[in-house]
Amino acid sequence: LDAGDAATAIENAINRALEEGVRTGDLARGTAAVSTDEMGDIIARYVAEGV
Repeated sequence: LDAGDAATAIENAINRALEEGVRTGDLARGTAAVSTDEMGDIIARYVAEGV
């Protein structure tokens, strides 16, 4: 991936995680939260899947 493609892949993965309700503690606001490590793993998995 070039830098532009990588940025797009990461943005898409973040958006998917947020759309699915995945949140770290600073964003959860009273709902279930994942750790930053878990969020990173989820985003990395989505990037690898080509989301």
